[in-house]
Amino acid sequence: PFSTQNPMFHQPDHTGNFVPTIDFCNAQASKDRYQLEEFNESMRLMYVAMTRAKYCCYVGVPLGRDISKTPIAKLLGFTAKDAESVIAELESLPAALFTVQPLLGDTVTTYRPVSIESELIAPPPLPVIHSQWRMHSYTGLTRLLKQDEPDRDGIQPRPGYGDDDNDSSSPSTTTPSRYNFPRGSRVGIVLHDFMEQLDFAADESQIATQAHRSLAKMGIAELEWQQVLVEWFADIVRTPLSAAGAFSLRDVSSTQRLDEMEFHFPIDANRKLVEQLKAAGVLSEHMNLQFDTLQGMMTGYIDLIVAYKDQYYLVDYKSNDLGPSQKAYTGQALTDAVKHHHYDLQYLIYCVALNRYLKHRVPDYDYEQHFGGVFYLFLRGMDGNTGSGIYADRPDAALINQLDQLFTGSGEVNA
Repeated sequence: PFSTQNPMFHQPDHTGNFVPTIDFCNAQASKDRYQLEEFNESMRLMYVAMTRAKYCCYVGVPLGRDISKTPIAKLLGFTAKDAESVIAELESLPAALFTVQPLLGDTVTTYRPVSIESELIAPPPLPVIHSQWRMHSYTGLTRLLKQDEPDRDGIQPRPGYGDDDNDSSSPSTTTPSRYNFPRGSRVGIVLHDFMEQLDFAADESQIATQAHRSLAKMGIAELEWQQVLVEWFADIVRTPLSAAGAFSLRDVSSTQRLDEMEFHFPIDANRKLVEQLKAAGVLSEHMNLQFDTLQGMMTGYIDLIVAYKDQYYLVDYKSNDLGPSQKAYTGQALTDAVKHHHYDLQYLIYCVALNRYLKHRVPDYDYEQHFGGVFYLFLRGMDGNTGSGIYADRPDAALINQLDQLFTGSGEVNA
């Protein structure tokens, strides 16, 4: 009720209450319409559920007094109003389509978990995986070697032992040169690519174009470094590759070179291989493999193979920074760098691979006659005139053959 004291409803002639009027007819119509919509929605859901079943559909039918008003009764055309009549109508349905199961009385069952007391069966053992079999490489092999005594050189490495694979710093200087050229694994990769992309007889314009591309890959934009690289390449290809001055890279045509040769050969070696490498002076007495056997495949990439006057040479580019001047790339300094990084182990593996390759490609191949040797080119030290920056070796044929047999598990260590 609204009080007449409210000025909005003030009636000066009399006092009283306002009562809201409800249209009960319209309310009943709304209720009927709602119930009809609910019934139709139930019919739709039941139709969908029954027609979607693939094999069988279970439908519960209530047995109340208003069964005739339920969607299932309308769907099946039932008119019965009591339980017995409903069951009778259900049983009159086609037996090929319907099975009726009355659920009268106390037929509700309670789930009780079954206690499993049987003995658990252990799963079968996992298959044995021979983890020794793997892809091996020079880099992976050096990681497997362990040294039983500490580095005699102390904690800080000597100058020139900052391998480009580990050290990416660059010396501070104001005058760009090959000796202070940027370092790092990425720089080493690009320098290798620079050497492979160019013909050794390329003119200055071609060298400058490739230098610009290679420097861009390193993220270097200064023109000073491009000129350094142009002059540097000219010195590299002009430097005699042996003390006798037999030839230089500039003498090697595109048909006489094979770049980045990938190789794979099976390996099944044991500690006899390590003992042979120690006997050859490649490994120190304090180095051993962490495993008794090496099984799998040996793989690698040979930077360059040169064919010159019926002989074949193995060439590898090294971008190591050994020091700030040419003297750091001569004599004992090169030997120390090769020993420190086990590059002698690397080129012995490469020689075994190349020796096998040439046996299959060169008619009447003979190591003593056809294999010219190994050149490890420390690029920063090559000056175009002297043998600076060049480490050369020609392993004995007996050692290569012995290693070849030991890699396959068929060799014996010489007494």
